[in-house]
This record gives sequence, structure tokens and C-alpha cells, in this order.
Amino acid sequence: MGRFFVLVVDDQREVARLVRVSLEELLGEHLDVRDVPSGEEALLELALRPADLLIVDLGLPGLQGHELIARVHRAYPHTRFIVLTGWDEGQARRALRQLPVEEVLFKPVNIVDLTAAVRDALGLVEEPAEDEAAGETGALSYEESNQRLADLLAEARSASRVETVALLDDEGRVLMRSPGALPTEVTEGLRRPLVYLHGAGLDLARALGQGLPEQIFYFQGPEWEYALVPVAAYYMLLWVAPLPEDETPALVAHATAMRQVVHEVREVLARMGILEHARSGELHVAREAETMADALPPETEGAGLPAEEARETAELELDESVAALLESLDALDLNQANLDPDAFWQEAASRKGTDLLRIDADALSYEEARRLGLVPDDSMGED
Repeated sequence: MGRFFVLVVDDQREVARLVRVSLEELLGEHLDVRDVPSGEEALLELALRPADLLIVDLGLPGLQGHELIARVHRAYPHTRFIVLTGWDEGQARRALRQLPVEEVLFKPVNIVDLTAAVRDALGLVEEPAEDEAAGETGALSYEESNQRLADLLAEARSASRVETVALLDDEGRVLMRSPGALPTEVTEGLRRPLVYLHGAGLDLARALGQGLPEQIFYFQGPEWEYALVPVAAYYMLLWVAPLPEDETPALVAHATAMRQVVHEVREVLARMGILEHARSGELHVAREAETMADALPPETEGAGLPAEEARETAELELDESVAALLESLDALDLNQANLDPDAFWQEAASRKGTDLLRIDADALSYEEARRLGLVPDDSMGED
């Protein structure tokens, strides 16, 4: 199993550094850990490398912790979240209402509790279970899941002898596909009908009492034939093949193989933590997405991202200008709050020396992020 990427988001720099060092000390063989001081910089970091787990403080400057969680969950559904906060419990629970949080811990946190929460969130165990030793179960990191899905799509294309096989989301966007050409009509004129068929498949599965949809939708175009198979609430698979000259359906013969690919994709999604109960046959997606207004507490409703901006965040990609910006930022002396951590953290700090208190040159403040146009202006109106 590869190493999981964990991102710590806390403007109290000594807390963030101590959390990072503690996790490196105890779980370093499983984790790559970074820390950033703001939600805005977390989004930049995630554009460079999506994280498997975010450890988030709620009282961040600018984009607050619960807003960051809602935004990241929309853009990266596989990411898990642990909250580490100094807020009182009632305030924290209200802010996190309906948000996909694995655990809420309160400062100063016991390192044993934090480590246990991280283990639980990522599916790590101290001793490998028998079925995990066989390599068929257990959590998958972002890189592993991407590679496994890419392999499955390539194998499905080869076995079915089609042009391409694509994994789409519930809005018809292509998330991943095998080699081969994808007709432009798929990303243009067919996008809405595909979404409609996907929804119809989910409704039909519920009406038939099926745990997960088993329907295959077959249709032809002027030059191509298609087979669409719903995978789960937010995912579908599409097979695309050139239409034979005699217009005899060729994809229908591969129905059994298609169902096997769907089953294997569901297994990968389950091991990513996206699809729960894939093996037990329940139609359920872990940490089901909520609208931004529903996800935020009452006092912040209406302050969420407009749909178009949320979509742009989800499609954020690595850009050379972003990388150059991160390299050129000046060091900033951020909030250094007094905290009396437990003995373990003190020991970890002494072992790591002054590195714990060094401020990285790539730290980006909220004000600088706003000045550079990386976050929406405070005067932005309601949706």
C-alpha cells in the first residue's frame, strides 16, 4: 500500500507543526504530512496534490474550517476530514451540521486520540488483518485508487474490443477514461441525456428493491454505439464502440463482462471510502453530498459558493503560475497562540529542534490571497 497524503490546516503554527511531527513520528511509514495556515492555501495545496485526509481547525482566518470542508468535499469526494478545534463543543457541532467529518477533537488534543482518529479515518491497523494480507481489502490512497481505476478501464476496453471506456460523474463529466477516442457528442449533446439515464437507473433499482443498480442502457448513434451502466449514486460507466456496418449491436454481447467491471469499480470506490457497503449490496454513498446552504450553520447560510464557482473549484488543476506563486511568497509571522501540549508533543518538539517553529516561505495569508484574486471578494452577493 502506498503512503497516504495528510494535510493539516491550522493558523496556530506551533499546533500545526506539532501535529505534523507527531504523525510523522508515529505513522511516518504510512503518511506524507504537510501543514498550511489557511483554507485558501489548503485549496492551492490540494490543486497540486489531492489529499486523502484533512485535519482542519474551525477558527481559521478568512475561509473558515467548516466552509473549507464543504468546498473540498465537493471537489474531492474521496477526501476524509478530522476536525481539531478550540471552539466549544456546542459551537463546533452546529458549524459541522451535516458535514462529512470522521472525528471532532478539541484542543489541547491527546496525541493518542489523534493517532487513533487518523488510523480509523484511513483504515490503518497496527497488525494486518487476514483479508488485508491477501491484498484485496483495506483503504486505498488517492494515487492507488487512480491507478487501479485506470487499469480497470484499460482492461475493460481490451476485453470488449471497444473504442474507449469512461468513468463519468452524476453531471456527465468524464472523470477518467481508457485510451482511445471519445466522440465529441458524449461531452456535448449527450451529456444531459446520459445524466437522465443514470438517474433513471438509480430510480429503477430502488423500485425493484435492488441494493445497487444492475441495468445496462444500450443505444446507437449515427456512427457509434453506447452502453451506459450506473455504478452508484454519483458514478456511471460508459462503453463506446464504432457502429458496425450492418448496425448489429456488438456491445450487447459483453453484458456479463460489463457487470464484472462495474463490480470491480465499486470495490475500488468502497476502499476509497466513497462507496459504503458495496459488498453488502446497499445503495448508499458514504458522506453523501449536501448543498452548500444546507451544509453551513444558520448564521452563514447564503455565504456559500455560487454553483459556477464551486464547479471551477472542483476542476482546479495544477498551473505553472500557481507553482511559481507558491515558490515566490515571502515568509509571514502568523498567529502564535499559547498552548500547553502534552508531554509527548513536548518530546517530539525537542527531538525535531527549531524546525518546528520555522515559518515556511510558502505561507499565504488570507489578505494576500484576496489581493491576488485567489478567493472571492467579501462583498460577493448571495447565490
